[in-house]
Amino acid sequence: MVLRLRDMPIRVIISLWNEWQRLPCMERMATTSLSFSCQPAAATGKRIEVYPESERNMCTRFYLELSPELRPYIEAANHSPLKAKMVSSLGREFKTEGEIRPTDMTTVIAPGRNGMPAVFPMVWGYHVKGINHPVVNARVESAKEKQTFTDDWNRHRCIVPASYYFEWEHIRRPDGKVRTGDKYTIQPRNATVTYLAGLYRIEEERGLKYPVFTVLTREPCEALARIHDRMPVILPGDAIDDWINPDADSAGIVTQALTDLVVEKAE
Repeated sequence: MVLRLRDMPIRVIISLWNEWQRLPCMERMATTSLSFSCQPAAATGKRIEVYPESERNMCTRFYLELSPELRPYIEAANHSPLKAKMVSSLGREFKTEGEIRPTDMTTVIAPGRNGMPAVFPMVWGYHVKGINHPVVNARVESAKEKQTFTDDWNRHRCIVPASYYFEWEHIRRPDGKVRTGDKYTIQPRNATVTYLAGLYRIEEERGLKYPVFTVLTREPCEALARIHDRMPVILPGDAIDDWINPDADSAGIVTQALTDLVVEKAE
C-alpha cells in the first residue's frame, strides 16, 4: 500500500515510521511504499523526508569495463587532480572497472566550469541528515518536489556511464513476503554504453569539498516488470548534453528514456 503522509502531524509520521521499521527488511519492501516528502505542522516550516528500505533497493549495482567507448571517460576522471585529493582525504579507491557499489568512487559526466560536458570522479550516494545510509536512488516522479533533490533536479544533473547494470529478481512468496532470486545484467539493446541519468551535489568531509551523485529511477518497462518494480532512467547518448545543461527541460528529456533492453541472467 502507499501511505500519503503529506500534512500529517509529525507524531503520526514518526509512529508510522517506527512501526514500519520493525518489519523485516523484505516484508517492508513487499508491503509498504513511503517515498515522498512529508510536510509537518506549518509552525515549523520545515520538511521531513522519508527514505525507506524500498527506495534504496532499486539500482544499486552497475558494471564498468575498460571498453573503447568508456576508457576515455574513465581515464579522464582517473587522472584529474580532484581524484587524487578525494583518494587521499576520503581514503576511498577510485574504481576504474568492475562492479560498482554504493559509496564507491567512480566516473561521472557533468557540466564543467565552461558549461560544457566534463568528467569527474564522484562518490555514489548522498548523505542526508537523519538518514543512516547513503541515498543512492531518487524517484524521477518525485525528485523535483523533494527538498533533498529539487535544486539538483533543476541545476545539477549528471550522467553515470556504465557497461550495464545489475538487478536481482524479486519473487513474492505465498505468504506475501518477497525473496531475492536470480541476478540479471541489463543494458540497452544494440548499445555498448549504458548512460544512467543522475543528480549530483557537493558535500564536505575532512575539510574537502567533493561531488556525490544519486541515480534516478522510474517505473519498469515491460521486460523488467517481472524482475523488479523499478529501473534506472537510461538515456540515449545523444541526450547527454541536453540532460546536463542546467537550462534544459529535464522533464522533457526524461521522456526519451530507453526501454528496449537486453535482460540476461548474470553468470
